[in-house]
Amino acid sequence: MSAAAPAGGDPRAPRAAASVYVYYRVTAAGAPARAAVAALFAAVASATGVTGRLLARCDDATTWMEVYEPVADAGAFVPRLAALARTHG
Repeated sequence: MSAAAPAGGDPRAPRAAASVYVYYRVTAAGAPARAAVAALFAAVASATGVTGRLLARCDDATTWMEVYEPVADAGAFVPRLAALARTHG
């Protein structure tokens, strides 16, 4: 992943940490779904050191959003997250 440096900026300067958001719908917002997300969060934290948070829409409890931050290298984190998500359903 690459990005242009801001005008007048040094392209070698460290970039600010990113936030990664994952939106999806669940068929039932019950305990089994929450347990699966908790297992995923534990695996992600163990593998990457990044902590996840789970949010739900206030007007639709079946629309969830996972937030991962701070992510130092989103280009490396996103494929790792996808692989762990496949493992943890």
